[in-house]
Amino acid sequence: SAGGITATAQSFLITSATSQKPTLELKNTTASDSNDGPIMSFTKEPSDNAGEADDNVLGGIKFNGLDGGNNSTTYGQFTVHSSDKSSGDEAGEFRFKVMAGGTAGSAALAEILTIGGEDTNASTPCEVIVNEASIDCDFRVESGDETHMLFVDAANNRVSIGDSVDAPAATLEITNHASAGATGVPLLQLNSNDVDKVAIDINAANTTANVIDIVAD
Repeated sequence: SAGGITATAQSFLITSATSQKPTLELKNTTASDSNDGPIMSFTKEPSDNAGEADDNVLGGIKFNGLDGGNNSTTYGQFTVHSSDKSSGDEAGEFRFKVMAGGTAGSAALAEILTIGGEDTNASTPCEVIVNEASIDCDFRVESGDETHMLFVDAANNRVSIGDSVDAPAATLEITNHASAGATGVPLLQLNSNDVDKVAIDINAANTTANVIDIVAD
């Protein structure tokens, strides 16, 4: 098949005209199951020994292709950053981005998953953040029988738990099923083991509607 290797001081390119090629494989054949496999290392080491600045990109991987107009497009990427360079308090951050949010030509790389990011000097905690870009990207967790066991509706700023598969009808909606999936147990159970604290505390001083509305029909 057509292809080849191009190497310069700045880049290393492997090309192939065969589907699912070229393939890059790192193989370790050391005897014994107790030995570790190969490791790919990305290193950023300033030649002047100046150290890293906070939030520097230490390395990453991009996934590129052509769009409908034959324009080169990055459809997804992940990078690792030095979120805190303080000696003894070093911290890192993974940032996962995908091309999304496209309406009338507005698609862009959006940070969908962020892991880490601690910075002691800036009082920034270590976090796992979903949808840091705040785009219309829902979060959905499936269970054995329910497709929306936990569902965050990004556009409507609402959350649902259980059997419901449509837009949540409240800030938090909990729905069970009559006979399958999320069924056979109470819809909501609150167990308080703190003997000297209120079990349920409802603050509704700012509402003119009913504080609790119970309907059985």
